[in-house]
Amino acid sequence: MVKELAMAAVLTLSTFSVTGTALAATGVVDVNAVLQQSTDFQNAGKKVAAEQQKLQERFAKESTSLTNKDKQALAEKLNRQLAEFEQKTMTPVQQKLHAAVEKAAKAKKIDTVVVSGALLLGPVDTDLTEDVKANMK
Repeated sequence: MVKELAMAAVLTLSTFSVTGTALAATGVVDVNAVLQQSTDFQNAGKKVAAEQQKLQERFAKESTSLTNKDKQALAEKLNRQLAEFEQKTMTPVQQKLHAAVEKAAKAKKIDTVVVSGALLLGPVDTDLTEDVKANMK
């Protein structure tokens, strides 16, 4: 009987610690504002735009004598190339953003960070946007 009560107490406490969010601090980040001021993001965007322009010119040149089916196949191929280029170009920016958010959250002792406007219910303790901007430099 004592063993069962002890086990019930342990289960109750562990459930409270998992679901009891009153002790967890939540921060928000306006990711758009951070990225608008990020030179890394701006440079990556320019690279992606230049690659897109290059691929569009390639499509225009190569598709003139193709059938509609072959044009569609070429467009799909070039779109995949652009998506791969974009992924490769943006991944370092995403990693840097993640590290900047993590650093800001750790410095302010924030447990959970959400994108500004994404939290439907619950308290927001700290806006980390300016800290993240500073960490992105």
